[in-house]
Amino acid sequence: MERRVLAIVSFLVRFYADWSGEGEREKAVVDDLLKEGFALEEINTALTLFLGQPEKIEDNPPEKPAHRPFWIFSDAVSRKTSPQLRAELLRYYNGSYLTLEEMADLVHACIYSPKDEVKLSDLPALVNGVIKDPLRCSMLLSAATREEEEQFSS
Repeated sequence: MERRVLAIVSFLVRFYADWSGEGEREKAVVDDLLKEGFALEEINTALTLFLGQPEKIEDNPPEKPAHRPFWIFSDAVSRKTSPQLRAELLRYYNGSYLTLEEMADLVHACIYSPKDEVKLSDLPALVNGVIKDPLRCSMLLSAATREEEEQFSS
C-alpha cells in the first residue's frame, strides 16, 4: 500500500503543477485516481500526506542573549590572583571557551585556594578541578597553548 500511496502523491504533484483552473480541484483529482484503480482509502491517505500540515522538524531554538555579560573581578579576586591569570580567564570567557557558570566556579576556586597568590601556572589544575569532562579540559588547555604559541611566533 505504501508504494501505491507514494504513486498517488506523485500524481498529485504532477496534477497540481499542471492545474490551471480553480474550483473543483479535489473532486477532479479523486475522480481521476479512482479511474486509475486506486482505492478511496489510499487516496485519502495520500491527500492527507500531500495536503496536510507539514511536520514540525524542530522547535524554535531558545533565544540567546545578544551579548555575554561582562566579567569584572572584585578587589578580593584581584588581590588573590595574578594579572596574567586574570587576563587568561577573561580571554577564555570572552572567547566563549567558558560558560558564565564555569567562569564563576573558576574564580571561586581561586578565592578559596590555600595559596597566597594563584598564578597562571595554576590554571591547568583549576580547569581540571572545575570542568569535569576530561576531553573538554584537554581541548580547552590545548587551545590556550596553541593560541599562545601562535602569539609568540607572530
